[in-house]
Amino acid sequence: MLEAIDLKRPLYVEGESIRIGRLSLPLSLVARMRAAPCIEVAATPEARLAYLLRDYAYLGDDRDALADKLGVLKEMQGKETVARWQQWAHEANLPKLFAELMTLHYDPHYEKSQERHFQAWEHRRSVATTDLSDQGIEAMADAVRAMDGRGSPSA
Repeated sequence: MLEAIDLKRPLYVEGESIRIGRLSLPLSLVARMRAAPCIEVAATPEARLAYLLRDYAYLGDDRDALADKLGVLKEMQGKETVARWQQWAHEANLPKLFAELMTLHYDPHYEKSQERHFQAWEHRRSVATTDLSDQGIEAMADAVRAMDGRGSPSA
């Protein structure tokens, strides 16, 4: 599949870690990704939450398993916070759970990780969006493809 990529055209990839689930990316690919220019998708919290609730709704199917997985965050987030998250997991209150996980856990760690792993993160270009529906993602992809060298969508 990688052989079919046209190396004369830009290739956009999501910034990932070396491991994605059980898969390990080739180190040469990770090195190229980390040295490449960066584009940040700056979605509103509301758009991100709607996306998470749509794409990760299945996590609420096994409430006990979700609550158990949250337990590993006690050392980083504290017992009281994780207990609240676990309660929300047991109640299948994914909107509250996902919103607070974004704010208190994911976003702060993500920003530090991006700064640490991507050489051009400080000089990243940004595409703002309020819509992460399928149509919104298509529009955002069009905006990324239309970016000029100054980091803003071209008219």
